[in-house]
Amino acid sequence: MKKIIELSVLALDQENEKRFKEQFENCLKYNIKDIHYDVMDNEFVPNKSFMNLEFLDYLIDKGCNISVHLMVADVEKFVKQIVTKKVKYITFHCEAEKIEKSIEIIKYIRSKGIKGGIAIKPSTNLNDYKELIKMSDKITIMSVEPGFGGQKYIDGSEIRVNKIRELCYNDTILEIDGGINDKTMLLCKNNINHFVTGSFLFNNIEKFEELKKILN
Repeated sequence: MKKIIELSVLALDQENEKRFKEQFENCLKYNIKDIHYDVMDNEFVPNKSFMNLEFLDYLIDKGCNISVHLMVADVEKFVKQIVTKKVKYITFHCEAEKIEKSIEIIKYIRSKGIKGGIAIKPSTNLNDYKELIKMSDKITIMSVEPGFGGQKYIDGSEIRVNKIRELCYNDTILEIDGGINDKTMLLCKNNINHFVTGSFLFNNIEKFEELKKILN
C-alpha cells in the first residue's frame, strides 16, 4: 500500500481566511493534495479548530483528498454535518463515545460512501477497543496528546503502532499523528500508511517530494 503524507492544516492560519488561502495556494505549488483536517470543539480537547466548515469547502473545491479527524465530544453532530461533504475519510475518538454508539457511527459514515474509523489517544487501553479497531477502515494513532499542533513525538509510539497492526486487518489504513518529521516517520514506516505532519512539512515544504521518496 502506497505511503501518503497528509498535511495537517492546523499549521495554517485559521484566524485569517485570506492568509489561510494564500498559505494553501503555496502548498498546492508543491502538489500537496492529501489534507488532514482537525476539528476540535474545546470540550473533548482544550482547544478549538476549524469549526467553520467553509475552510473544508474551500479545500474540497481545490480537489484535495481530505481526511477529517474529529476531536469532539458530540461526535454524531459533527459527523452528520461532514458526511454531506466530499471527504475521503472520517475518524473520531473512540474515547468520546460508548462502543455501541461508535459502531453505529462508523456504519453510518460508510453508508455515505466515506471510509470511517477511530482515533486513539496515546494512553488508551487497546484491549478495550478491539472490536472498533477490527471494523475501522482507517485508524488515527496519536503520537502526542490530542489538542495542539507542534508537540514532540512520544517516544515508543512506534511500538504501539505495531500492536495496533496486529489487531487490525491487513488492509486497514493506519495513520500516525503527532510530532511527525523526517526522523520520526522512519521509526514507524513499516506499519504506517499515512503520516500526518503539520508544522514540520509547512516549514520544509520544498522537501515534500524528497520525503515521499524516502517513504516509498
